[in-house]
Amino acid sequence: MTLKKRGKNNTPVMYKEIFQQPAVLKRIIDSHTKTGKAIFDEFGGYGLKRLAKARRFIFLGCGTSYHAALCGNYLFEELAELNSEAEFADEFAARDAIIEERTAVVALSQSGETADTVRAAYLAKKEGAFLIAVTGGRKSELARMADAVIDLRAGRERAVAATKTFTAQIMTLALLSVFVSRLHKLSAAAEKIIVSEAVKLPGEARAVLRQDEHLGNIAGGLRRISALAVLGEKLHWPIALEAALKFKEAAYLSAEGFAAREFRHGPLAIIRKGYPCLFFAPHDSVYRDNLRLAKEVGRLGGRVIAVTNEGGGIMEDFARDTIIAPKTLEMFAPVLSAIVAQLLAYHIAVSKGIKVDSPRHLKKVTN
Repeated sequence: MTLKKRGKNNTPVMYKEIFQQPAVLKRIIDSHTKTGKAIFDEFGGYGLKRLAKARRFIFLGCGTSYHAALCGNYLFEELAELNSEAEFADEFAARDAIIEERTAVVALSQSGETADTVRAAYLAKKEGAFLIAVTGGRKSELARMADAVIDLRAGRERAVAATKTFTAQIMTLALLSVFVSRLHKLSAAAEKIIVSEAVKLPGEARAVLRQDEHLGNIAGGLRRISALAVLGEKLHWPIALEAALKFKEAAYLSAEGFAAREFRHGPLAIIRKGYPCLFFAPHDSVYRDNLRLAKEVGRLGGRVIAVTNEGGGIMEDFARDTIIAPKTLEMFAPVLSAIVAQLLAYHIAVSKGIKVDSPRHLKKVTN
């Protein structure tokens, strides 16, 4: 099944927005890269000075935006080697969070009107933090409050379940991590390599979308399940959390995301014959760890569905189902994995007759 075959008039908005992601990624990359460098003109002279002086970054968000915040945390720690953390915006606002000198707060909200995020951002700025808003709401309350505003460039998102705004968030944070890293230690040669790989992502996203029919077939085999474990390690732990959220929102599944190695510390007990486990296991720095755990789950009778990437390996030799994404840098692989998760959740929902654009009990804050 493809968008073209279904026709535009009777296609759910969520499905359309999933297929808009290559164009969204291209807009972000075109806006934030030039001649082998990451660029963010949004900061201006004063903002750039404050950004360069920042030694601690706090990423705030709710729901899907929190999962993007987790990605930002990993990227800034690994690439820029800066003290960083990610928090639920509501939890940050609920306590007396400590804002040290030279702290930058990156608040993520698709609309810029998420009440918990706006409140947390207000409290952070009140304590002297340099506030950066990453949002699609350029005239929103969050944007008006911020010292610097980075537009998601994803356009309006109408489906309740976030898709294109999530990949826009993590793509923006990935390029922002490169930009900040250059202010500290990243060499021009290393930056050029990263940017050259980023430019390929829209085409790689289209390659994932071309597997739509394959993903629909896998989803058809999962339509009768009631529960699902989703596992990922390192940068793919946030993707496991986001995938589990998509399965809950769109397909009403009792899905739970786990850090892969943490799965052994208790949750492994849920595995029984046929229990489905979706593994995000690209060929990255933690691939071997994921491989060992996936084998163990299979040995215990679990049904392994593996999302990996090109490069060879044995994950696809024993997984019940395999989705292979194009090979990219470890820091960009979550973008492609997120699209896989979105399509799986969509197809399971449609196979169950669920109206994916308006899930029960949920409403979307729009800009």
